Order: sequence, then structure tokens, then C-alpha cells
Amino acid sequence: MFCIIGFWLFENLEIIAFLIPNVESNEPLDQFVVSIDRIEKMTGLDFFYKLMDSEQMQFEKTPSTAGWKF
Repeated sequence: MFCIIGFWLFENLEIIAFLIPNVESNEPLDQFVVSIDRIEKMTGLDFFYKLMDSEQMQFEKTPSTAGWKF
């Protein structure tokens, strides 16, 4: 199962992606954070196609938990 969450915080787009196995787990949620690119490659979908490529590259390649509280 995957989940991508995004919202605008003032002028910045904050996005985080999760890839969670469909099994019971006691792992903390931040252990399932992945890059958006990884999910796009798995699904064949381009989730942020309306953004310019340069904007997409800023947040799609590297998973980050910065700014998110778990």
C-alpha cells in the first residue's frame, strides 16, 4: 500500500510518501518513508505532472521526514 500526502505551507509544497507492506507491523511510521520517484516507478503514475519538471525534481527524488512529526 502506498500513500502520498501533500499540502501547501505558505509558499512551500510539503510532501511525504509512504510504502507500507500489507502485514501487521510494530515499526514506526517513519520507517516506511520512501521517495515519490519510487512509488511512481512502481505504479507507472506521475503524481505531480502539472508541476514543472524542475519543481518535481526538488521533492520527488529524495525521501525526507524533515518538517513532519511522527
